[in-house]
Amino acid sequence: MPTSNKIALLVHGYNVRDHGEKTIGRFRPFLISRGWDTIMFRMGWMGLIQVYLQNKKHARRLAAAASNAKKQTKAKVIAVGHSNGCAIIHMAATQFNAPIDRICYINPALEKDMVPGKQVKQIDVWYSPSDRPVQLAKYLPRHIWGEMGSTGYVGEDLRFTNFNKEDMAVSSNEHSDFAAAEKLSFFGPLIANRLIQGL
Repeated sequence: MPTSNKIALLVHGYNVRDHGEKTIGRFRPFLISRGWDTIMFRMGWMGLIQVYLQNKKHARRLAAAASNAKKQTKAKVIAVGHSNGCAIIHMAATQFNAPIDRICYINPALEKDMVPGKQVKQIDVWYSPSDRPVQLAKYLPRHIWGEMGSTGYVGEDLRFTNFNKEDMAVSSNEHSDFAAAEKLSFFGPLIANRLIQGL
């Protein structure tokens, strides 16, 4: 149970068998060292069928976790997602009104114009134009997956800030390569510092 008044929920993508420890979980040290309690939101392995059938259930669970953190410690709650994890965060913050203060989307599998509920104060989108998986995701029927991970957010909501990961001192041009050691040493502090700024 979290005891801090600063809680970060880390939400991994699909087709992951290690609960996101080798992708989104690698941000934990950067947040912990900045005084944030971290919660790895575990969903187990999901293929495409499980994503269709279980995303809503996990979004409801994520909203409950955010609500519990708020009630127990009156915490600031941030959510950091990768790929399908971003879709789950979006659903939690939109369909279930999860009390999340700030969101960080990393290569999100979301339609490029999607916005979360009004309770979210700021959303950062870290995207890679060469991200092929999310470019293909937009063609899946009856799904909120889309190409935000390769385009950034496209719309007029001023809460969003886009960051092109390919156009940086260290380039990240694949769907999950931000978690590779040589890139994480650059992106880990950069994303963590930006995410907790002003909180």
